[in-house]
Amino acid sequence: MNKEYMHLNAGDKFKKTISPDGQVLPFKKKQKISAATLNMINALFDENKELMEKLKDK
Repeated sequence: MNKEYMHLNAGDKFKKTISPDGQVLPFKKKQKISAATLNMINALFDENKELMEKLKDK
């Protein structure tokens, strides 16, 4: 496969998963998140920081 076929650009990030039978390792290109969406996510995490810490510890 080549980068044109896969629509790859420098700096693209991927998520690797393993199939339940362990035979396949598919890579999926991570979608880019807009600055507005990222700001909204950060604000939600900041507003719920205590809850996020509790969930992280579980």
